[in-house]
Amino acid sequence: MLTGDKRETAINIGYASNLCAQGTKELLLDGRTYEETFDKLKSLNSVSQLQKNLLIVDGTALYHALSGECREKFLSLSRRCHAVICCRMSPLQKAEVVKVARGNNENVVLAVGDGANDVAMIRMANVGVGISGEEGLQAATSSDYSIAQFRFLKRLIFVHGVWNLERSVKVILYSFYKNICLYLIELWFAFYSAFSGETVFERWTIALFNVVFTAFPPIVLGLFDRPLSDVALSSNAQKYTSVRKNAFGNSVGNFNLFLTFFFLTTQVSSPLT
Repeated sequence: MLTGDKRETAINIGYASNLCAQGTKELLLDGRTYEETFDKLKSLNSVSQLQKNLLIVDGTALYHALSGECREKFLSLSRRCHAVICCRMSPLQKAEVVKVARGNNENVVLAVGDGANDVAMIRMANVGVGISGEEGLQAATSSDYSIAQFRFLKRLIFVHGVWNLERSVKVILYSFYKNICLYLIELWFAFYSAFSGETVFERWTIALFNVVFTAFPPIVLGLFDRPLSDVALSSNAQKYTSVRKNAFGNSVGNFNLFLTFFFLTTQVSSPLT
């Protein structure tokens, strides 16, 4: 959690939002100088990972923690903590933390904010979500997605996230499927006509194939396909993880799926020729 509030307020918000549970061990990083911050990080890194730890960092200590040799120690400590609360932060520091969390584009970071101080952070994240409310519309207009209340974030991620991911994958596969099918028919006819240069379809037929003849199915698929109901997705957050892994975490499986679609096009296009 990145906030400009003072430490006590930030900690209270963390417990109120269930970011950190009762009984969590609080680790305070509050070095005033680079040397103090380095020594503090060195001692905190020896803390056991078996228990839930909450790392609390203020703006001054964070400035030193993100520079020099402290950077790697800070990242190592953050990964071993259940939650991290950074308080008394400037907008530029928020953006810097998001940049560090992204790494070399190895991680996908989602940032949520509701005020002008969060704009830099939202723009730096892979996915920015702005909350429109009392703080104004600066965050909402600078984000990828805008919601009215923080509680809508769950539905945005676990319901619409899964739906749109499934829809995007299916639309892409269907687009490959129908176009490969069209041109395989031309290929089979080329063998049949001894490569005479003649075509099966008129030019206007090929030109209108994607625009008119096969435009409706991908539109319907991309707008209305729902692999699971919103109730099922909201009550089972593990579905989000499984769907995401199946879509992006298994390159071999994705290639096999593409080959399956390619095989289907050969079956469909052969009788049509």
